[in-house]
Amino acid sequence: MTQIGLLLPRSAMYPTMNFDLVDGLKASLAHAGITDFEIKTAGIGLGTSDKEIYTSCEKMIFDGVEVIAGYVNPSTAEMLQPLFENANALFLELSPGYQLHSPGYKPRNNFAITLDGILACRTLPAIAANNGDSSFAFTCSFFDAGFRAPFSFFNGLTDVGSQTVFNHAIQLRKADFTLEPLTEYIKAHPGTALMVASCGDMVTDLFGGMEAEPIYAGVSAYAAPFVAEETWLSKSPYPGADITVLVPWSSTLHSESNDAFIAAMKKKNRTANLFSLLSWEAGQMIARALQTSEIADRIALLENYSFVSPRGQVTINADTHESNAPLYLASIKENDTSGMCVLEVQGEADSKLVADNRQKLQHEIENAEGPFTSWFNAYGCLE
Repeated sequence: MTQIGLLLPRSAMYPTMNFDLVDGLKASLAHAGITDFEIKTAGIGLGTSDKEIYTSCEKMIFDGVEVIAGYVNPSTAEMLQPLFENANALFLELSPGYQLHSPGYKPRNNFAITLDGILACRTLPAIAANNGDSSFAFTCSFFDAGFRAPFSFFNGLTDVGSQTVFNHAIQLRKADFTLEPLTEYIKAHPGTALMVASCGDMVTDLFGGMEAEPIYAGVSAYAAPFVAEETWLSKSPYPGADITVLVPWSSTLHSESNDAFIAAMKKKNRTANLFSLLSWEAGQMIARALQTSEIADRIALLENYSFVSPRGQVTINADTHESNAPLYLASIKENDTSGMCVLEVQGEADSKLVADNRQKLQHEIENAEGPFTSWFNAYGCLE
């Protein structure tokens, strides 16, 4: 029996995250026809302690686990690499794509399945410029300010000759929430567009604040992909105007693979989401790796591996060991029935534009200088 490990974070913001990850992996392996397996799990809290995560992985490997997947930060995956090399085991990093790997990082036994959050943020300014928007006020949650959405938005703006003219960070405590500085600036500077990075209930707070101010109904707005996460989006009031966003996946994508994914999750009494998508793709990669027993052969099988995922064609880059997948141009619109928000996908984003920004982002990572501050939490993992 093959033993597979899964590192499970917890989140009050996304309280089903750990269950989504488990059920997505189980459903994917079953869909691939793999039945003789056992999943061993380890809780990793908010993903803040590399020491605890290392110990959990080490114990799993000693217990016979051959492949471990985990929703962890890129820095944690890098820390784990020597352990997996020495153990002749595989590690699959499941990532929302809101952090950067270190300059010079060369993965060997590690692979990353990423939702390309910062790539979406870097690509979006070119789409905005094509719409005639080149001057932006940027607003983000206190939480998102500790990740890399701002870094990528700003680099994307510079790349197309656009600019940020105002920055606004939402306070950490709900009691201190206010959009007043942002609202006053936009009132005083007509024609300024808006860039947004937020997630979870912080999106609900933001959209509620925008809904209360008529000025936002006339503002062009663009957002990071987790602003459009469908679970919270359906609970968030419509902010007064549609918001343009690039997303890695939506439950409304029409394809045989997405229909199969959604149906498989429904059988487990779960609603398909971004977290079960990550572990579903992990299952597809694990099924590929299990075609052989030698670690070198498993690595070779995964390098340049291309497979059809619920989000489209996914290819593993042989050099970076990261997934490359489509992004989709979408709009956050008003749900006419509930008055809340709904995501409407318009179609796949221009593949050349996405590929060009992926290449530029990789160059920026490789040439990054100076220290980067960050939260230790895995993205979205909050008490």
